[in-house]
Amino acid sequence: SGLVLFIALLIVGSYAVTQEDSVYVLETSNFSEWLAEQEFALVEFYAPWCGHCQNLAPHYEETAKELAAEGSSIKLAKVDATENNGLRERFEVHGYPKILWLTKEKNYEPVVYAGPRQVPGIKEWVVRHTYPDIRVVNAKELEDLRKDSIVLALYGENSSKHSTLLDLSRDNMDIVTVHVKDSKDFGAQRSGDIMLYPTHREPMNVLFSSRADLDSFLMNNAYPDVSRFNREHFLRILPQVRYCIIGVDDILNESKKKHLTSTLEEVAKDRTNNFGFFYDDSNKVMSEIIGIGASGTVLPTLVAVPDGGGQTFAYDESLPFTKENVAKWIDGLLDGTTKQYVKSQPIPENDNGPVKTLVAKNFDSIKGKPALVKYYAPWCGHCKVLEPIYRALAEKLADKNIVIAEVDATANQIDEQVSSYPTIFYYDGFGGKVKFEGDRTVDELEYFVISQLPPEPVVASKSSGSSSVSSSSSSIHRQLALTMDILDGLDRLNEKYDFEDELAIVIESVRLQTKKLRMENARMR
Repeated sequence: SGLVLFIALLIVGSYAVTQEDSVYVLETSNFSEWLAEQEFALVEFYAPWCGHCQNLAPHYEETAKELAAEGSSIKLAKVDATENNGLRERFEVHGYPKILWLTKEKNYEPVVYAGPRQVPGIKEWVVRHTYPDIRVVNAKELEDLRKDSIVLALYGENSSKHSTLLDLSRDNMDIVTVHVKDSKDFGAQRSGDIMLYPTHREPMNVLFSSRADLDSFLMNNAYPDVSRFNREHFLRILPQVRYCIIGVDDILNESKKKHLTSTLEEVAKDRTNNFGFFYDDSNKVMSEIIGIGASGTVLPTLVAVPDGGGQTFAYDESLPFTKENVAKWIDGLLDGTTKQYVKSQPIPENDNGPVKTLVAKNFDSIKGKPALVKYYAPWCGHCKVLEPIYRALAEKLADKNIVIAEVDATANQIDEQVSSYPTIFYYDGFGGKVKFEGDRTVDELEYFVISQLPPEPVVASKSSGSSSVSSSSSSIHRQLALTMDILDGLDRLNEKYDFEDELAIVIESVRLQTKKLRMENARMR
């Protein structure tokens, strides 16, 4: 990766804490003691296999390094939640990564971090949450901020509202909360006034009795109908609407940005009760958009994300991106007429090799047939290593009644649970499936396929040998089934009770016998 892993062991009192790239590595044995010594801490609960955690890691580490170099009292830490069950249960970690903000000021009451996942945003979030007070500005600084930011300004003193505004200044990264203290900078305002300065409408006087009151007022008045996407505002809007619509294009190109935003603004005018509208740069979010179902090759495009974790939708890219088509597609999300756009590569014209190529458009062609399907990604190193092995398997099983196929899971939207590459499934043709979990060798794959295939019927013959072959094949098949059951039972016993070498020798012996029977079974077929 080019990053130098720096690991320092700190002995603090009676406990040890490890650091990796300025991030403290915590576990059950040192968590509470370490936390009690921190003023501000951001703690990530992760799983080593989690892709989102892996993507976050370099940004998390760089943020920790920058803060440490500045001598900040803000510390970043991480916990492998798969190895620390007590901490996982204590902090109710059910998905990864889960990031918590804990401060001495709040007696380490955990606050779920839902902020940005890249260095500048993470750093800004944690620094804002350590503000001792609202930022003080003069009239000129306020004027400059209003040019491109939503600003909430407190004029003079208002002791009953001050603490709520301080919390807002820490929590809300979309709105710049400031304090105009000097009366000569008040202009037409009076001491105690609170003013909202949106970017899309005239300034408004703000009256509220609680934080919930203030949040509701800001939700209805501070933001334009169409906003640049950011995670915090997206999570704020989503529970208020049926769907969030995110438009994507190369917005560094001013004409493309104008076309995208003006189309969304026209459509949004009478639809904000049910929809939140965002736009973003395709160069920044393309992988996420593709993950939702867009092709990644047609711009501008849209995706729709529902509240409550329902089905996401990608825009039908066969339709021109016009105000009329976009409006009809969005309305169809409510009345059910909008269907999911299925991302697919073209059906290959010449597919005569031993390994068949499946795409979303022809995936159903394996229905009713036994099939072994490899899900791969073009960039995956393990997939490239498997490629000649998989081809050799297909050639070896060419005379069997099974389709050996592969599908690029990054370019085709298939309704299958694939979380890593390569993933291989056997489909029996009648709705059943089994995931391959063995070693990726020709022999292991062949054993797997043969054990899944139903016995082929033996055609009766007048020759005396036919009855013998049929009987022998049936006998071997029964022996194979029996030894596989025994092996499965022994594996379960060993896993539960962790027997020593004696049982391990027995298991290995049964495993070898199973392989022999599988090979004999394959020959008899």
